[in-house]
Amino acid sequence: MQHVGDALLGAEATLLLHERYPRLTVGVRALLKSALIENVTLAQLAQAYEMPAHILTSAAQESSLQNNIGVQACVFEAYLATIYDEKGGEALRSFLRDIFEPLLSILVDALRQIYSGDAPESSSPNTNYVGQLSEWSTQKGTSGRRVDYSTPERSAGPSHAPSWQITCTVS
Repeated sequence: MQHVGDALLGAEATLLLHERYPRLTVGVRALLKSALIENVTLAQLAQAYEMPAHILTSAAQESSLQNNIGVQACVFEAYLATIYDEKGGEALRSFLRDIFEPLLSILVDALRQIYSGDAPESSSPNTNYVGQLSEWSTQKGTSGRRVDYSTPERSAGPSHAPSWQITCTVS
């Protein structure tokens, strides 16, 4: 069910952005959509609806699964698919728009700050630097900008939560 919810979520976020901000460039819309549907956002929504407490698991895995951002996001996406299956597309659309419409103006203002140079000096731990670099390297009217990434290498951590290291070269 999660994959269905993921697809429906992506489509609805795309339509909402297109309808509310039809003059935004595709790249900016992609950044906004990414912020709306990223796992951190979905996990926060799952937490707001107290979904992690309803994840059924063994006692040994309860804490790690109920506190895992990826799992929380998947549960939220599965919930979206359930709304669609049980109540239909309009109910899902209404549910998502009630959540996302208030966030859109905040996200648009945040992007304006970033691109106007008025961004605060401290950054959020959830900042999508990879997306920002990708956007920077493909901006219309520029050439010679390049971002390359090395092959990820596992650097530490337990098997259920490994740490990875990657090198980014910007030219």
